Amino acid sequence: MKVSKKVWHPIGVDFGSTGIRMIQVATDGDSLTIGAASRSGWPDEIQAELSHGKLPTIERVGQIIKRMHRQGGFAGHEIVIALPREIAQVKALRLPPMPVDELLPAAEFDLRQTMGLDENQVSVRSIGSGEVRAGNDIKHEVLTVSAENRLIDEVIENWHAIGFVTHAIDFEASAVFRTTERFIRRKDDESEVNVMLDIGHRRTQVIIGRGRELIFYKPIEVGGWQFTHAVSRKLGITFEEASTLRLRLGQTAETVVAIGSDAVRQAVYDAMRPIADHLAREVTTCLRYYSVNFRGLRPQRVRVVGGEAADPSVLSVLGGVLPVPVELGRPIANADMSAMKVNDRTGPLANWTLAFGLALHNTKGPFPDKLGTSRATQIATDVTTAMTPIPTSTSNQTSTHSPIPAPLPNVPDHSTDDTRSQAYMEAGHDA
Repeated sequence: MKVSKKVWHPIGVDFGSTGIRMIQVATDGDSLTIGAASRSGWPDEIQAELSHGKLPTIERVGQIIKRMHRQGGFAGHEIVIALPREIAQVKALRLPPMPVDELLPAAEFDLRQTMGLDENQVSVRSIGSGEVRAGNDIKHEVLTVSAENRLIDEVIENWHAIGFVTHAIDFEASAVFRTTERFIRRKDDESEVNVMLDIGHRRTQVIIGRGRELIFYKPIEVGGWQFTHAVSRKLGITFEEASTLRLRLGQTAETVVAIGSDAVRQAVYDAMRPIADHLAREVTTCLRYYSVNFRGLRPQRVRVVGGEAADPSVLSVLGGVLPVPVELGRPIANADMSAMKVNDRTGPLANWTLAFGLALHNTKGPFPDKLGTSRATQIATDVTTAMTPIPTSTSNQTSTHSPIPAPLPNVPDHSTDDTRSQAYMEAGHDA
């Protein structure tokens, strides 16, 4: 009898604007286990700097990350991180039909030629999206992801300076979609269209995949920052107080009763409604684009993930506007989470999605689906509460949020490691 050996994979690290999450998975045959996990919000002083577009020193950040690594029981120091969105350039190209093995190289060559990108200075990776209609013609659409080598190297050097080895730098959308793709086992599911809405602190990402292929991606500059700012303005409270209020309202129905009357919940909903409505219209446009341009089945649902996914007001608006049902995604629940701390594996699990997808980078799958074949419709009690419609008030619906702040700059460079960026930048979701 063949005995399989448990394999520990590189640590997936989600370095966010509100905190950091780290996950390491172990595989044994077709079993998948969360071997180690740790999360930490930024201390108040660091959070304040980030809110004003400043970054703390690598030494201060490194102290937090090294403590998380030590206390979390992680194996090794190899990590997989996401390509920082502020240095990533994403572009969709349409090319004439050609053999699959020629398509991606042709897309990268075409991008370099049209954009004047020097291969010694810029790394380019591409993802085949599938066939699209272009009038009476059929074209192949390809997503290209590019970034300057010097900026990629700075990221690698920063992690090296605090004791970590960068195994790969992944494209965020690929990592998020991987949390669905790695669990596709049935033949019927290989043609299913999966729509994932990743709502973060600064922006939202619309990700559409068919079977195991990622075929559409679009960022929308709407996120939790705008929602919280709107609540702050509407209720006349500080940004920090509004953030705490939203967090408490989003936990459970019992919490809502404990912190105040339905009037408070309604006021928060009214403040957020215009922004959530705008987000819903943008997502609807993406779904329409997919339906018009790509052949095959139509989406049956939208799964919402990310740090803002569990907010009941956001989910309520999206569910009322989008043409397909909206569900709160919990992809991490597909793995054995028994090794995680109780506080980390209870409550909303959607905010672990990116770290989980990065941790799955070296895995092959498919893995058994612990939530069952109908996982997309099996929603926990807290999810059902979050999806309960909230009555629309007749109060002012004008959005009061301010323009989106400039992207956060890169972490300053404090090392001299000369590792080349091309060896690390991995855009393909099946890499």
